[in-house]
Amino acid sequence: MARPCKSAKLLTECSQRKDEIEHRVKVEETLRGEPNDLTPPEHLTDEQAEIFSQVVGVLEKAKILGAADTFLLERFAVVIQRLRWIDGRINDDPELLANKTLLQARKELMADFLKICTELSLSPQSRAKIGNLSLQAEQAKQDPLLKVLSGGAE
Repeated sequence: MARPCKSAKLLTECSQRKDEIEHRVKVEETLRGEPNDLTPPEHLTDEQAEIFSQVVGVLEKAKILGAADTFLLERFAVVIQRLRWIDGRINDDPELLANKTLLQARKELMADFLKICTELSLSPQSRAKIGNLSLQAEQAKQDPLLKVLSGGAE
């Protein structure tokens, strides 16, 4: 199965040409919407709203979220809260490990969780790649030779 397409901000010039990456970034920026609309929907429980806000706080730094991601973030918060609830019940009563209905619900929630992690770039590999690209961008801003070449030297 093919790997899911990543945000153009996560691409390197090894994977695509610079002009292709720049074009994809512009298109993605247009489609994602403004990130300032990322507030938890009112129907979420307090715990779900807290999870929503925590994930937004972490991902805002990567500047890959937009208003279009609200539903995915909402679903992620619900899934996490429900997985915690199920795991808490199992921890309180280990005999529930024999409850096929409860375990099936947990299995389905875990599948949702893993899929959403991929969609939101929450895997350790995705976070490492985001961090590395951020570091490279910062180093490029501070490189005196690149400043001279770009005409930004004083």
